[in-house]
Amino acid sequence: MISKLEPKLGYAARAAILKQEKKWDLAEKEFLQATLDFPNDADTHKDLAQFLFDREDYDGALAGAQKALKLNSLSKRSRVIMAASQVQLGITLDEAEKNLTDLVSSPWRDGDPSFEELYYWLGVCYFKNGEKEKAKDAFQSALAHNPENKKAKQYLDKLK
Repeated sequence: MISKLEPKLGYAARAAILKQEKKWDLAEKEFLQATLDFPNDADTHKDLAQFLFDREDYDGALAGAQKALKLNSLSKRSRVIMAASQVQLGITLDEAEKNLTDLVSSPWRDGDPSFEELYYWLGVCYFKNGEKEKAKDAFQSALAHNPENKKAKQYLDKLK
């Protein structure tokens, strides 16, 4: 019923159900079809990019985030997906660092990426650049926002 009233949301709803059922290929097809049916909608590209990132397809996530940012340059989520993909791929780390530091210093609004997430990815970026002290500070900032962040704790252990 939702897809008749709001086709774009229908894709997202079907994809969410397929993700819960761990039918990854079918979920990806829903996200991809949304981008084909709504090529000028930044959210469809961002949703596909997030899905691909979560599935560890960092090249695909990067491409999707870049496309989403061309359509909506103000999307903080798309900027995080792009930066995190760059960090995971080990490419253009300076650009990723700049994006993440800009996001950390920007005003926070409901629905924005969490500071925990931003500091975590900034820490990984610094770590990959060999900047251990900056990485340590960023991971500690991530933990200040969520003391249970296991990934940040693991990186801090590597830095000891």
